Amino acid sequence: MGLRASPAWNISGEPCSGVAIDATDVDNNPNINPAIKCDCSYNNSTVCHITKLKVYALNVVGQIPDELQNFTYLNNLTVAINPLSRTLPKELGNLTNLISLGISLNNFIGELPPELGNLAKLEQLYFDSSGFSGPFPSTFSNIKNLKILWASDNDFTGKIPDYFGSLTKLQDLRIGDIVNGSSSLSFVHNLTALNFLILRNCRISDNLATKWDSGLSLNWPTRFEIILGIARGLTYLHEESSICIVHRDIKASNVLLDTDLTPKISDFGLAKLFDENKTHAWELYERDQALRILRFGLQSI
Repeated sequence: MGLRASPAWNISGEPCSGVAIDATDVDNNPNINPAIKCDCSYNNSTVCHITKLKVYALNVVGQIPDELQNFTYLNNLTVAINPLSRTLPKELGNLTNLISLGISLNNFIGELPPELGNLAKLEQLYFDSSGFSGPFPSTFSNIKNLKILWASDNDFTGKIPDYFGSLTKLQDLRIGDIVNGSSSLSFVHNLTALNFLILRNCRISDNLATKWDSGLSLNWPTRFEIILGIARGLTYLHEESSICIVHRDIKASNVLLDTDLTPKISDFGLAKLFDENKTHAWELYERDQALRILRFGLQSI
């Protein structure tokens, strides 16, 4: 690939030495690039295998060499931000120990090879802005451990695959520029671990809120906990805060739920500050607020 070794490398003979086998962090160190990491625990610590390869933003040109398929102990491969070109070698599908694969911001052509579906251990896959086209390979449905998938800014055709719904460990999904097919969001129903969903410039046939809400289980015990959480929040504002704050606009749109369905009171645009000395009118106001909380819990959640 036309690279020169980093000064930190020992290129006198054995690559698995020095930084390659010590505790040095090569992921976040721009001075160690390109970089490898080795595992020398094989055969009673007499054999080393390369487990990590980083060639990051080094203006590397040409094609990923087919010989990379021989590095079958790799669990982390990063060749992002290089003008690598031509098609992505199908031989990458032989690297079945990969946990993280980063090939973003390159100049590849053609479709993603279906052999990538052999990477069953893969948890992180980055190929945004890399020039790929065609449909998503159906074999991606085999990558059940996938947690992060960045695939935006390519030239994919078809629609967002329904099988994404079977990748239930997904936490971060970013897809973009799929405009020549009408995609459904039904796949999000089972993605309960999802924290980030970005669908930039995609043609969507249904409503995200409807699909997302269908995955929530708002049974009565859950609703009660939400109501109780709102009441605790208002109690803190009224009784426990150093400044007494009256919200004055409690409604469903002003209560946010986090991923654990813990309520957070928001939008204090109509809030008022009150003197801590209570009056009879204040006590009536508190009683009215309590009734509003109960009605809110029964009718709006």
